[in-house]
Amino acid sequence: GTNSFHGGAYDFIRNTITDAKKGNIRCPFHEDKHPSASIKNNKLHCFSCGRTWSPIDFVMEKEGIGFKEAVERLA
Repeated sequence: GTNSFHGGAYDFIRNTITDAKKGNIRCPFHEDKHPSASIKNNKLHCFSCGRTWSPIDFVMEKEGIGFKEAVERLA
C-alpha cells in the first residue's frame, strides 16, 4: 500500500539502508565516533553496543511508539 508516514524513522531507515550499502554506518542509538553498525538479513546490528533491531523494533525505539503503530507506519 501507499506509505503515508514521512520523516522520522521512515526517512532514517531509507537513508540508513542507502548508506549501509556503502559499508558500515554509525549506530543511531548511541554516540558512535566510527561506523560500527551494519544491515544484514533485514536487521540493523551494532557491533559496539551489541544490539540488533528488526525494522519494526527500530521504528518502535526511534519513534517511541508501540508495535501496532510501528507496523502501520511501515505498511
